[in-house]
Amino acid sequence: MDTRWWLCGVATLAFALGCGDDSTSVDAGLDSGPDAGDAAMDAPLDAAPVDAPPDDVSLDGPTGPCSGLTCSDHGQCVEAGGAASCECDLGWSSTGTDCESTPGWFPLADSVSRGFGSGSPDEHTLLFDSTGTPYVVWLDDGDDVTARFNLGIRRFVDGSWEALPPITGSIRRSNAALGAAFNDADELVVMYPKANDPPTVQNGFIVSRWDGTSWVMEGEGTATYLALGVHGDVASVATYRGSSMRVTRFGGPGGSLPGLDVQESRLQMALDAAGNPVVAARGTEVVVTRHDGTDWAPYPMLTSTTVLLEDLRLIGDEPVVLFFDGEVQRFTGGSWATLAPAYADRDARCGSLANFGDAGLLAAWEEDPDPNDVYARIFDGTTWNEIAGSATGGGVSDSTADSQCPVIAAHGDLVCILWEEGYTRLALKCAISTP
Repeated sequence: MDTRWWLCGVATLAFALGCGDDSTSVDAGLDSGPDAGDAAMDAPLDAAPVDAPPDDVSLDGPTGPCSGLTCSDHGQCVEAGGAASCECDLGWSSTGTDCESTPGWFPLADSVSRGFGSGSPDEHTLLFDSTGTPYVVWLDDGDDVTARFNLGIRRFVDGSWEALPPITGSIRRSNAALGAAFNDADELVVMYPKANDPPTVQNGFIVSRWDGTSWVMEGEGTATYLALGVHGDVASVATYRGSSMRVTRFGGPGGSLPGLDVQESRLQMALDAAGNPVVAARGTEVVVTRHDGTDWAPYPMLTSTTVLLEDLRLIGDEPVVLFFDGEVQRFTGGSWATLAPAYADRDARCGSLANFGDAGLLAAWEEDPDPNDVYARIFDGTTWNEIAGSATGGGVSDSTADSQCPVIAAHGDLVCILWEEGYTRLALKCAISTP
């Protein structure tokens, strides 16, 4: 049936207007006098017959198998063959019309537990794009003679790992760290050490961006120790060279921020909400400083039992630092406050921090019970708690091979940890938790 006739019939109930075939007299339902409107509204309901609405039209809102199904707010309802089912978020499983969290720590796919490449992953990192897709970036397939490495990149899409084109031929293993972040367009930006000829030339670095089709070089420089941050479409690289720390910006309004003389070298950097860098440098002491858009503004000096800085994050716009021995300090109320230690085992090392929700923290580290295992905890504002057995027994890795150098990251309620296992491969596991 033509839906125009049905819709016009509905209009007849409201206005007593005829529609459709012009041969039907419109004047029969109208009065030209001053009370014509009232007369029309008073017309009996059977004055103009109205057909039943077609099957594909509803006056009661959306209908169908997916109507009212939320998939536990962790998925999307799909209809197939007249039946509804849930396509669930990563870490959640469909029970038909609901999504249920996967219990414990789980690998994302079988291929993850077998590793990503044939070389030794000396540097690796884990991050999520804005949709929650996890990416793994690592240096691999190295040549010990020429010290040349490839940069491998994979992302987890539709239940399996998808490889992006690797960056090859220009990477050298050095003190220049690997870095990765996303810009506002969800384009992956990577920073990696540059291979110089001859190898005795000062260490360098390259910043490249994946535009969805190919790698585009954003810039390069020379330095020994590096840290990367991205805000908007601008990549900021903190560098240390010759007792001076400097931040160079690529991909937008470029240029360098004024240098700052420091005797410390190894760097950690985070960007605040305005894109200004907060940098922690470690050496004989730990220095934390912020650029306020005009000049560097150092924080009060940190006091700690160790100067071995492991990681830096921001809660709001204020820094939180993790030390080698598991000590955690947060700047709040104008001074540094010592939080409960994330871990305290004397054989613990390689700590990693991540933000979790608005004010939560995650920590991962390795311990040496022979073999090494990877452990993790979540900070609730007062104490550090384990996630599904993550800090006892074999921890997250629970492997017979050495598990080392974990990197922890989170998106929503999904917590994932990447680490080197057996010196020849990378392993990755995730769990669902609550910030």
